[in-house]
Formats: sequence, C-alpha cells, structure tokens
Amino acid sequence: MNQSLTTRAALFLGVLFFLFPAIGQSGGLDSLRSGVALEAGDIPPTLSRYLDESSPLHTRSYVQQPPLMPHAPGEHQVDLRTNECLDCHSWTRYQEENATKVSRTHFQDREGQDRSNISSRYYNCNQCHVPQTEEAPLVDNVFEPLETVIRRNR
Repeated sequence: MNQSLTTRAALFLGVLFFLFPAIGQSGGLDSLRSGVALEAGDIPPTLSRYLDESSPLHTRSYVQQPPLMPHAPGEHQVDLRTNECLDCHSWTRYQEENATKVSRTHFQDREGQDRSNISSRYYNCNQCHVPQTEEAPLVDNVFEPLETVIRRNR
C-alpha cells in the first residue's frame, strides 16, 4: 500500500508539471523585489531619509499600533545583554529624555501578570517598532479605520 501511495503521488506531480509547466520556474510572477534574486547574505538597502527627531510623529492608524521611531533603528544596541532603547524609554527616564514611555503591557507575562522588568516577549523593540521615513511606500495603503467603513456603509 505504501508503494501504491508513492506511485500515485509521483503520477499526480507529473500530471501537474505537464499541465502547468510554469510551476517551479521563476517567470510570470512579479514581486516587491522586481525580479531581483534573493541571494544568501543579501543585505537590505538602507533607508535613505529617516525623519529626524524634531519631525512630527505620524499618527497611529489603529488602536494598539506600535509607535513609529523618529530615529534610525541601528542607533541603539539591542541584544541578549543590553537594550539601549530603555536608556530613554524606561519609566524612570522617559520624561527627562522627552521620549515615549514603554507601555505597561510590555511588563506583563503571558498570563497578564505584572512583572518588574520588560517581558521577554517585548524585549526586541525592532520586532514591532519601525522607523518613520520619507520613502515612498512599496504598496498603497488602503487601510481605513472601522468607524469610517461603518459610516460609509450606513
């Protein structure tokens, strides 16, 4: 029975590749990379124009959206031993640094219990917080808040 299943799978794949020869080939599909191959070790292009810290912050598009960084992400070290973001954004320093305070939610564990230190789920700030730039978007943003959609459909 196992050999029969293998034979049927091979036959199915053969028919697929016969009927759809483009499967497995690199033609016909456009990507955001515009056909440039992704090589091992490729380094993404550096964003050329970060907004400086005196620029007005973009407003948030939805509730709970992580705030955008008004500085380049590589300026501060974040690794297993150090999180330099907390030098400015900690609850004890944010006012003197004129920075956004770390959200209370970042001190809660998976069960919602408050902890005295940043939760490991939120330690890597660049995971959610991205810099604001003057770069053109890769795709158009058609997001609309729920209230707008509801008002339009009444």
